[in-house]
Parts: sequence; C-alpha cells; structure tokens
Amino acid sequence: MAVIYGQMRHKGFVKPLQNMRASRANELAAKLPAHVCASIMGHDIAVAAKHYLRVMDTDYENALKLSVESRDVAQAVTQESSKS
Repeated sequence: MAVIYGQMRHKGFVKPLQNMRASRANELAAKLPAHVCASIMGHDIAVAAKHYLRVMDTDYENALKLSVESRDVAQAVTQESSKS
C-alpha cells in the first residue's frame, strides 16, 4: 500500500485501517448496546469511548427530531386535557 501512496501526488489517509475500524465502531454503537459493540470490536467500553466513539452530525439531527416530536406530543396532550 505504501508503494501506491508513494506514486500518488496527494496524500492518502494516514491510517486507513484505523479510520475504517473507528467508522465501523461508530456505526455499530448507533444500533447496538455499548457492551455488545465493544465485544464485537474486541475491546471494552472504556477503550471504545476513549479511542473510537465520536458524535456525528446525524446524532445531532436525530436529537433535534426527538425534541420536536416530544414537543408535539406534549402539545397534543395539553390540547386534549383542555378539551375535557
């Protein structure tokens, strides 16, 4: 792989395998419990939190959607309560 990078005019990823591993750890963490994700990746939860897990833009978007949904539910419950 170093030969290929040497022939390229621009630099490639500095640590491609580590970057792919970290990306996969984040994908799994979004869908599975932390202890399951850590076990699949071959380390414990503390190592995952320190070296792999990152907050992604989609996490912020999902959090905003949840807060909007919660607000809408609260408004609907308030409206139903005031009718009775």
